[in-house]
Amino acid sequence: MKQRGFTLIEVTFAVLILALSMTVLLGLQTTALRSSYTELFREKASTAALFILEAMDHFQKSGNSLKEEEKEGDILSVAGEYLEIDGENKNFLQSYFSGLKAHLSSVYQTLPDVESPNPLLAIKLTISWGPSSADEFRVSYLLPIKGQDEKDTEEEEEEFENNE
Repeated sequence: MKQRGFTLIEVTFAVLILALSMTVLLGLQTTALRSSYTELFREKASTAALFILEAMDHFQKSGNSLKEEEKEGDILSVAGEYLEIDGENKNFLQSYFSGLKAHLSSVYQTLPDVESPNPLLAIKLTISWGPSSADEFRVSYLLPIKGQDEKDTEEEEEEFENNE
């Protein structure tokens, strides 16, 4: 009489193949999760960089002077000098930008072979979310510093628009 069923070797090979398949799938899932995590922080970092640069631009357009400086800290502490943020918005921004750190360096700079009465503020901004250099988002930006000539021109333009 013939016996039906699987031998121990067949069952062992089936379990081995199943274990290898699950290991490969786990590796793929881990890679996909790491990629999604990195992309999420990269998106938040670009938003944070734009937030800080816009705050600096708004600060200057409000008639304040930007200066050479070096700052480091969380996103709101770096942007805080340039922008007032109230309670509810502050709580939202703190939770949205949690885990991100900013390093801001700004120096006055003139372009070679370009005559301009006003210097530029060279801003180097690094947003990081981990210890590796791969966990960083870097931005270099030249912000024109408004001089007296530009302020006079803007006032004349406003006056012209108001008279029309």
